[in-house]
Amino acid sequence: MRSLFKNSKSRGSDSGDIYEELLLAHLEALYAFALRLTRNQHAAEDLVQEAALKALKAFGKLREKERFKSWIFQILRNIFLDQHSSRSAESLEDLQESDLIDGESLLVERLLNEEISDALDHLPGDYRVVLCLSDVEGFAQKEISEILGCPIGTVGSRLYRGRALLRRKLIRLRRKGSQEGKS
Repeated sequence: MRSLFKNSKSRGSDSGDIYEELLLAHLEALYAFALRLTRNQHAAEDLVQEAALKALKAFGKLREKERFKSWIFQILRNIFLDQHSSRSAESLEDLQESDLIDGESLLVERLLNEEISDALDHLPGDYRVVLCLSDVEGFAQKEISEILGCPIGTVGSRLYRGRALLRRKLIRLRRKGSQEGKS
């Protein structure tokens, strides 16, 4: 992945050196996010490369370099949305308040990363993206709000509902696995 960007900086430029350092520090996380969005290795690589090139061109306009991570994640997401704007939006499951389970992280922490990843991949896009940005990449709700261009209340709601959906999917997987083990 890093080889895609070896020649992406401006030669002899302090700004190019700073850009390369910041990009390389966040490249793996950016690729993981792109992979979650596209669900395809080659498409994710292309998406990261396009985002990196677009960010390089606009890097001089970024005033607060400490915001680089959320800024480049936002660029990547916007490119993805532009490429897929013709698709119809995924419908979100209707959730009943009684369907939501308390103690959200207790069960999730006990399950294997494979199960979590598989369950996360099967969530509706809006929930999957917010959970990935929050729980995988560690962005605060305010940063996620900026990246996604939606109100912070929407982010909070998607986190809450997404975690509930994730829990339910994990519980179903666990039950299915234990039933298969008994057979």
